[in-house]
Amino acid sequence: MLHTNIINSLVKKHNYQTYLEIGVERGHCMQFIHCPLKFGVDPNPSRPEFVTHKMTSDEFFSKESFKFDIIFIDGLHSLEQVDNDIENSLSNLSEGGCIVLHGTNPENEEEDNWNIRPINWRGDVYLSILKLKYEYPDVNYFTINTDLGVTVLYKVKEEQKNKRKNLDLTEKLTWNYFESNRKDVLNLISKEEFLNLLKI
Repeated sequence: MLHTNIINSLVKKHNYQTYLEIGVERGHCMQFIHCPLKFGVDPNPSRPEFVTHKMTSDEFFSKESFKFDIIFIDGLHSLEQVDNDIENSLSNLSEGGCIVLHGTNPENEEEDNWNIRPINWRGDVYLSILKLKYEYPDVNYFTINTDLGVTVLYKVKEEQKNKRKNLDLTEKLTWNYFESNRKDVLNLISKEEFLNLLKI
């Protein structure tokens, strides 16, 4: 199951009308998304025909206050930028909407090494998910164990907020901690479990 299939299944289930994609690049995702109104943000796309806003995501969010039903974050895969994109996306998310991130379940540490950057480089998006677990009481999420890890996050109502401890995450923001606690950090579910959720 590819991330495009997951996004389209969420669009269909919730009848989403507006879609924002951060990091369009070649349009390999954007062109396959079936949503009535689509926006694409990328400062240097390979296929500009799939981009509606040729700028960085930070610039886009500083100028736009539009609410989106579903937002796909697949831009610069660095912790700082993904954190920014999550914060900005949450502020521009429609009620009942969700945010999707790709590449959140790297197989090995090399895939997150910014300096080496192998062909299958995934960045450290997974560290942003770890921060969600401990620092965002108004957000719930799960990660589907497919296509390098696809995480879906959404806001929860006040009475559903999770209790988070104010922890020093310095020692936890590491590959070793993530690897030892992968399933718990990502709230990992199978493809079959995700398909069952779509039926609810």
